[in-house]
Amino acid sequence: MNVPPPIIASNYRSIGKNTSVGRADLTVTKWRFTFKGCLWHREGEREWVNFPSREWTDQDGNRRFSNLGEFVNDVDARRFQEAALAAIRQIAALKPQRLSPGSAAAAKATRLTACRACRAGTS
Repeated sequence: MNVPPPIIASNYRSIGKNTSVGRADLTVTKWRFTFKGCLWHREGEREWVNFPSREWTDQDGNRRFSNLGEFVNDVDARRFQEAALAAIRQIAALKPQRLSPGSAAAAKATRLTACRACRAGTS
């Protein structure tokens, strides 16, 4: 019997800004429910997935975010995080990474593209 994974990621988009690695839709197969626009974060060795949130501005003009939902118990939250991270890592490995403008990797890619154009005589 072919058992589907507990969570399937789709519509992945690389972000690469601050702690945000990427964004994806996460479908919990058992529930037949999709969370749209979940964010994958990484800071050092720590990784986590956030559900979509509501942005608002406080009285001092600062941007704030409110969770739209949360797990009631830590065991369920941890199991969801593990399955969501596995799904999002899998889809991210299949997609080419978007480079942040101004990053060293973006500068190197630009130099490589320019060198290829020079060799091809298209500069």
